[in-house]
Amino acid sequence: MKRNLKFRAWDNKINCWIMGTDKLPFSIIGEVTLFDVLRQYSLENLNAVEVTQFTGIVDMNKQEIYANDLLQDEKGDFFRVYDTIGGFVVKSSIWQKNLGYLIESDILIVKPLSDAQTISYIEQSCKIVGNIYEHLNQ
Repeated sequence: MKRNLKFRAWDNKINCWIMGTDKLPFSIIGEVTLFDVLRQYSLENLNAVEVTQFTGIVDMNKQEIYANDLLQDEKGDFFRVYDTIGGFVVKSSIWQKNLGYLIESDILIVKPLSDAQTISYIEQSCKIVGNIYEHLNQ
């Protein structure tokens, strides 16, 4: 499966998306993005910027899902999409209320978004209800 490498960037200082959206994501490939970021930000402020990647899948409303998005299924369970070494994962529904960062032992309770059954469930039964950045700033 060919992945479309798209990204968006969140600024933790001003609490908003600064580059890329679901309608206009950006690519990190090439020099154009780097120059655009450096033009907007001084190097010392770049540590406040978090870049998230498109997972390659969409929700039930055909919205692109990015790392750190929050999903809700038809039963009302919430899932956070995590970017890990080797791919993207969500925690099993029994752990759905814990939206914090992954810890080492979470390897036992995650479902990879490379699994066809997990992808099918998300694309047919889940919708994006926000992201972890906006959730933390409410």
